[in-house]
Amino acid sequence: VSIAREKFPGQSVSLDALCKRFSIDNKEREIHSATIDTELLARVYIELMDARELSLDLNVKTQHASSESNFDIQKIQNREPATRLTDDDKELHKVFVETLGENAIWKKKEQFNNE
Repeated sequence: VSIAREKFPGQSVSLDALCKRFSIDNKEREIHSATIDTELLARVYIELMDARELSLDLNVKTQHASSESNFDIQKIQNREPATRLTDDDKELHKVFVETLGENAIWKKKEQFNNE
């Protein structure tokens, strides 16, 4: 309603009036139904926002993308992630992990990596 008031100041902005303004068939609205009102309101909103599809041309020729790719997956698989850790940082972490005990998740990760 606020959008309609802004676009049409001083004019009626009821759902019926807006349907009439935009030539939207609202004959089904004789029976009050929230579903019908919702559909009508959606159509009115599209008109208010000028969001209508100008035309639908199904005969438009499009270029189809090639299914072939020159992308080489091997370049990104199994590569080591970049790290900013120094050797000292890695050693400190290893010492810390030793203090966590045998059930530490880091120990399980190390076992998994060694398999």
